[in-house]
Parts: sequence; structure tokens; C-alpha cells
Amino acid sequence: MTTSIRGRFFFTVGANVFRGLLSFITGMLLARLLGPESFGSMAFLLGTFMGVLKLLDMGSSSAFFTFMSQKPRSKRFVRSFFTWLAFQFLLPLCVIGLLFPTQWVEVVWHGEKLSLVLLAFTAIFMQGPVWSAIQNAGESQRRTHWIQSISVVVATVHLLAVIFLWLVGWLGLYAIFFAIIFEYLVAAIIAHKRFSYNKEVIDTASSLEEPILRKYLDYCLPLIPYSWVGFFYIFTDRWLLQNYSGSVEQAYYAISAQFATVALIITTSILRIFWKEVAEARKQDDNERVRRLYQKVSRLLFFVGSVIAGFLIPWAEELLKNILGEAYVGGVTTLTIMFLYP
Repeated sequence: MTTSIRGRFFFTVGANVFRGLLSFITGMLLARLLGPESFGSMAFLLGTFMGVLKLLDMGSSSAFFTFMSQKPRSKRFVRSFFTWLAFQFLLPLCVIGLLFPTQWVEVVWHGEKLSLVLLAFTAIFMQGPVWSAIQNAGESQRRTHWIQSISVVVATVHLLAVIFLWLVGWLGLYAIFFAIIFEYLVAAIIAHKRFSYNKEVIDTASSLEEPILRKYLDYCLPLIPYSWVGFFYIFTDRWLLQNYSGSVEQAYYAISAQFATVALIITTSILRIFWKEVAEARKQDDNERVRRLYQKVSRLLFFVGSVIAGFLIPWAEELLKNILGEAYVGGVTTLTIMFLYP
């Protein structure tokens, strides 16, 4: 197994490019087959719950990845974090499904059915926090090849599922959300079976010198206000767009954000690798290595992201017209602005 940073980086770039291509094709296909109205509704539901997940996470996922990267951890340590994930999942389901009046659901999610709202939350939770935790655990053990390979398989299966649903006439938001839930649940189970944990490692949960809850609190406390701001920004951003401009403008925004991820392909490829190495070096008080890693990586990412975005901006109208058709040409200005995001 290749454990060098360079080997893992180039493998991740290759896997991310291929997976990104598959995800991009899937997104464009969905946008074209569903049309701006339905695609915008899907983007709105998933977007609002991204804000909710930001609020619930409070920096804990970053803390988990950092602690896992610093040194080997036991199964008990990992189980404690997945217990926290289960709480994050059940709390919104109970609050929205059992406590929210029907009128609140209709106002917040603009008339969408409660069943579709809860299904959308489950889908984004499996695709986001659950799969992210699996990726973080795998990368912390330098199992880059295994995790990236499964990610490519999931993207391939999702594309095939969308095509199948379209061919049999079942393509709709319910079917898409069910497919996402099933794909990422199976992927998480399969991926986790290859992880290894050192049984001799003493859990910090039972250590008086380093209680795990205190470690999480110390790490996450400065990030909690940031999580609140992130929730307010993400949720209100999507809600206001849906409320004042409708699903079509929501679709323009979602498509533009998907195009913008092309310029971030290198950034997403190296981020977890970079985080793992920095966390380990910082744990060892090797600040010189931290400095070298940051200097090399930050310059590369800024340069590559700028070049890709700058190249694509003049082609915004042609990209929308040729890939998605005339129905999306109205989003040219949105796409041009979003290309500046990376």
C-alpha cells in the first residue's frame, strides 16, 4: 500500500477527476431530465438541510478527523463519534416529523410534503456526515486507495441508477433520494470493513489525563459560533432565493455551483491528505514540516483553481446552452459569478 503523500495525492487526483466527471454528468443529466422547476426544488431541499447539518455538526467532524489523524484510535473511540452522528440524525427527524406543525413545514419548505422533506434530510445526511466520517477514518489510516475507489464506484452506481429510473419512468425526487440513501449506506458498510484499529490503544474516554469529551469541547468550542453563522447563511441563502425567485432561479444557482466545483477538483483531492499530514506533524510538534506543507499546498491550490476558473468564465453561455439546453441559458450571469468562488 502506497503511503507517501505524493502517491496518495496523484491517486486521489485521478480518482477525483473520474468521480467528478461522473458526478458532473449525473448532475447535468438530472437537471436536463427533471427540468429547472423540479431540479430547483431538489436543490432547495438539499441546500436547506446542508445548513441544518452545519448547525448540528459544530465542528465535531473536523475534530474527529484531527484526532484520528494524530495517532491510532480504538473501535470504542470511533463508536463514540458514530453515536453522536446518530443523535444528529434522530434529533431533526423527531423535531420536524413529530413536533413541527404542518403549517411550519409548509412555510419553511414552501409547500413540499413532509415525507419528501424527511427523505431529503436522510439522503443528505448519508451523503454528507456519514460518508464524510467514513472518508475521514479511512484517510486517517492512509487507506486513500480503498476509500477513493469506493467513492468512484458510488458515483458510477448513482449515474446508472438515474439512467435506469429514467428508462423505466420512475425518475422523480422520491426515487432519487431513496437511491442516494441506499448507495451511501451500502458504501459506508463496505468501506468500514477494511479499517483496522489497534486494540492495545487505551481509549481517551477512560483516561483521566485526556478525557475525550473535554478534547472535543476544547476543539469545537471556538467553532460553535461559526457553525451558527454557517447555518444562518446557508439556510437563509437558499430559503430567500426560493421564496423570492422560485425553483428556476434555485436551479440556476445549483447548476452554477456544480460547474464551479470543476475548478476545485485539485483542492478536494488533496485536502484530506493535507489535513492528515498536518495533524500528525502538529501532534509531534514538528512545526517546520507544517510550514513546508502549507507553503507548497496553498500556492498550488490557489494557482490551479484560478487558472481553471479563469479559463471557463468566457465560455459560460456556451456551456449552459450546449450541455443543458435553452431552458438554462438564463443562468449565464449566475454561472459567471460562481466561477469566481473557487
